[in-house]
Amino acid sequence: MLENDDAMQLPFIVAYALILATGLGLSWMNLRHQRAAGSRVPEELAGAVEPERLERIAAYSGERERFAMIHRAASGIAFGDFMFGGLLGAYDRLITSWLPSFVWGGAAFFSGLALLGAVLELPFAFYRNFRIEVRHGFNRMSVGLFLADWLKGTLLSLVFTLAVSAAALELTVVAPNSWWLWVWAQLVTLSLAMTYAAPYVIEPLFHKMEPLGSASLEADVRGLAGRVGVELGRVLKVDASRRSGHSNAYFTGIGRVKSS
Repeated sequence: MLENDDAMQLPFIVAYALILATGLGLSWMNLRHQRAAGSRVPEELAGAVEPERLERIAAYSGERERFAMIHRAASGIAFGDFMFGGLLGAYDRLITSWLPSFVWGGAAFFSGLALLGAVLELPFAFYRNFRIEVRHGFNRMSVGLFLADWLKGTLLSLVFTLAVSAAALELTVVAPNSWWLWVWAQLVTLSLAMTYAAPYVIEPLFHKMEPLGSASLEADVRGLAGRVGVELGRVLKVDASRRSGHSNAYFTGIGRVKSS
């Protein structure tokens, strides 16, 4: 016979297992199709795509997908065990014994989960960068740079999680009937503020930004931006190639503060 708590959890465990299995099954089907047709040049692209290049792309994509399945399975099992195996309750009791305050105990609870997630993710990220990416010629990071990025990213995540969760929990105390509206407003405001501040505050922590150094290229960039109605201030180059040999293009920011 199942205990009452086990019986109550059983539908959630089954649903979680089905969701995890479905995701892994879809990934397996995608990988199977990729193995069968991923290195075959379509007739429409014959002569435009080199078969050898497509084979390299298929090999890289296939290895990443296989590793992603292992990562997803391991993460899913660990998360399920934590949620349904009693570890979540033990962790909650531990935090409560250290910090009985509803606000700061709750903030420590969420921050601890963020730290645990970052630590558990570290070996997977290390393997991805220093095995898969190296094997296919894309990784340019040193171990020191990788660890420095991880440490800075983890510290930022902890500070962010601690501050946001503490503020949200305080709002539930101050406005118990409308806390959901104030928390939503807090998250929206914070998201907009971070989007605005990221090019000035976050990105310089990870990347070195300096003048482009080419008047003709800067003129081309400004001309391209002007054609789509974007006015540029400074045009800087970022040392993203220190980390990866992949081509990279991104655009972030809001209002008059944007980076790409």
